[in-house]
Amino acid sequence: MTDSSLQQKRLAAAAIDIGVLVVLGMILGGVGAVLTCSGALSKIGTLAQYAMHLLVLAYVFGSLAFVLGRDVLAGSASPGKKAMGIRVVTTAGAPIGVMESVKRNALFAPGLAVGALLALLGMIPIVGCVTGCLLWPLRVLAGVFGVVAGIYEIVMIVQEPDGVRLGDKMAGTRVVI
Repeated sequence: MTDSSLQQKRLAAAAIDIGVLVVLGMILGGVGAVLTCSGALSKIGTLAQYAMHLLVLAYVFGSLAFVLGRDVLAGSASPGKKAMGIRVVTTAGAPIGVMESVKRNALFAPGLAVGALLALLGMIPIVGCVTGCLLWPLRVLAGVFGVVAGIYEIVMIVQEPDGVRLGDKMAGTRVVI
């Protein structure tokens, strides 16, 4: 039987980790808007053209690194797990490493990886715009995949007798109090 307290803590931890990414995105988006507008108003075309692209690139790569490596940031716990008093261990009970964290969270990476590709291509004049438009369906599909993967993982946490999600099975890990 699944420990409902652990389930609730896992779901709350996931919400906190998502919140970290949302807040960071809002901050960088605001900074990008200020830089872009400042560049446009001061007639510094390069700043206006590339400031937002650089910030998007930094956010996407930072988010990708955070999502894949978050479970080793604070001693086998993401910021959300640390706040909820839970941690990730191997099935043998040992602390996890970077590779286990990457395997656990790989299902959440495709949307960010596509975003990174589009951010890089977006910095190339003309090519970036055309490629960005042509690859937009891929970005939508990657985003939909990420949402479906997230929902599937939540369902597995709630419905599996031991609360182990697909990412845990792929990495040979489990979450403990």
